[in-house]
Amino acid sequence: MPVAEKALHTTQKNHSGETLILAHDHKGHQLQMFGCLTPSMLKVLEKDYIIEMKDITYTDVRNTEWYKESDNRLRHGGLIKLFRGHRDMSQGDLGNLLGVTSKYISDIEHGRRPVSLKMAKKLGKIFNRKPERFLPLD
Repeated sequence: MPVAEKALHTTQKNHSGETLILAHDHKGHQLQMFGCLTPSMLKVLEKDYIIEMKDITYTDVRNTEWYKESDNRLRHGGLIKLFRGHRDMSQGDLGNLLGVTSKYISDIEHGRRPVSLKMAKKLGKIFNRKPERFLPLD
């Protein structure tokens, strides 16, 4: 039998209207998720863990407090580290391209130094992104 047919689950909403999913597969592994789940995440869960889900509402993740907080944290250096990692760049490599030290890049990535508009424009060119992506939200 497929895992989904043997799964036990429950879904409910918390006071914020976010979905809470508790599921157990046929081996007894427990899966707990809550928050604003995307439709693609729900499809995976339905396929691998859950027999059926009722009363699920979809919310654009960009409108949630979690996303806004996470997005703002990424804009404060985490995104630079992410893009740098995808290109196998060290902090020194990126610093050389920007004309700054690796310490300067480290300070940006750890939130000790803000990204200026000038720096955001340079980062945008290097990573092929809009400069605004590297600036904090107002």
